[in-house]
Amino acid sequence: MRELVMEYINVLPNADFIIDLLELVLENSLMELHGEYFQQIFGIIIGTNVAPILANLYLAKLEDSERKNEKQSSNDMSGTIQTLHR
Repeated sequence: MRELVMEYINVLPNADFIIDLLELVLENSLMELHGEYFQQIFGIIIGTNVAPILANLYLAKLEDSERKNEKQSSNDMSGTIQTLHR
């Protein structure tokens, strides 16, 4: 999570504070079901206010990674095509 936020530090000037708040929410997520309380230990509870923010950060990172892979694949293929045309 820290890596995700730090990549956008130019957009998020208070990234360290945001990370601290997100960690607080993620580490202390409790839910109630049929009168019993449970702590979420993996992921985030559906309906939590920060869930869409985390989803957007994750998807932005995934999209960026895919674009880099696509660009690398494109560069690799263009070298192959040039070699075939010689």
